[in-house]
Amino acid sequence: MQASTYEFLSIRAVCRPTDDPQELVASDNRIVTVLKGEETVYQAPEFFHDDDDLLAVDLASANRIDMTRWSLRSDDTLVATLKDAVLEKFSRTPVVTNTFNLFVGENVALSEAYHNLAFSERLTDLLGETATLEFPGGTVRAKIRESGGAPVRIEQPGFCLASRFTHHNYYHWMIEALPRLQFLTMLPDHQNIPLIFPAPGLKPFHQASLQALGIRNPVIAVNTRLAMFTKLYFTTFLDPGAVTKRQVDWLRARLFPAASEAGQADRPRRLYISRRDTNARNVVNEAEVMQFLAPLGFEVVVPGTLSLEQQVRTFASAEMIVATHGAGNTNSVFCRPGSVMIELVPDSVRQPHYWMLSSVAGLRYGRVICNDHHPTGSMTVDIGKLRTVLDRAGIR
Repeated sequence: MQASTYEFLSIRAVCRPTDDPQELVASDNRIVTVLKGEETVYQAPEFFHDDDDLLAVDLASANRIDMTRWSLRSDDTLVATLKDAVLEKFSRTPVVTNTFNLFVGENVALSEAYHNLAFSERLTDLLGETATLEFPGGTVRAKIRESGGAPVRIEQPGFCLASRFTHHNYYHWMIEALPRLQFLTMLPDHQNIPLIFPAPGLKPFHQASLQALGIRNPVIAVNTRLAMFTKLYFTTFLDPGAVTKRQVDWLRARLFPAASEAGQADRPRRLYISRRDTNARNVVNEAEVMQFLAPLGFEVVVPGTLSLEQQVRTFASAEMIVATHGAGNTNSVFCRPGSVMIELVPDSVRQPHYWMLSSVAGLRYGRVICNDHHPTGSMTVDIGKLRTVLDRAGIR
């Protein structure tokens, strides 16, 4: 295999700014600002056990963050038109994610394909897309671009609706991909512009969400290593690798609003969110957990067994949730503000996704750190800790 090095650059370095969205259609490599950046302040978890240090992993840099006082500023959201952009699916290391880079020059990839520069650099290294190169003065870690083979050329303009992980992960699809569709309508003949998806095809939750939004555009599922687009419309993220209120507000307003309103009119429910339909991050002592929760009025819900519309209505009806860390918790975006969300978090996976989501969605968040077991990441819940957290949340 031959390879060459490359660098990530910001889209601002390769595109000329314009104030007129119509120039996106008529010109090459232009950008227009559609939303100004904003600072999001995340509220500290309200309910936790005394031995929880309230630290989590910063998604962009892998640094530990203090959840009691953390804020993040997002960049401006931009829509761009790119000429002869090449979508490269990286194949050197086989992983379950849809690893890809978006090249806008021979040795230049867009850092905004991964939220920001820090995020792109970190993921590139984590997924084995770097190599140690030796030179007379020492060594250096370099990003590697595979070479060989001409790209498949796609002549019709396309709208890039993807980031890493969106092809298989419900959270990343709902939070990162779907809200970008609000900018599709600013393009002429937007109903007929194909959506570009770097994976073999769409899963049921992709199809259901697009249908619910009234999106009938054709989809080009890129299942080749290299694809060159004569013209590619590209939207940067609405967030800096986190969750912002504008994403939550858009999803609440656009995705099954009738189901959400109906759910909130239902009798308030107490839900235990289970992952028993998966092989990862299961609760080993789930029977014991439910023996404790059932007398408090909790019922078991397995999101993966419900349709998307059913998931929206179910979470909208909840006043209290105890949930195993997993993508199904994305549906908490549809909970009524003021609801209680208690997350069961594996000790080695203290990611802040659902704390951030709860904060901007107006939920009262707490968590219980659980002992986890490798390699599946299954966990054991300490009932005493769970009881303490629920007492503090007023759940009796």
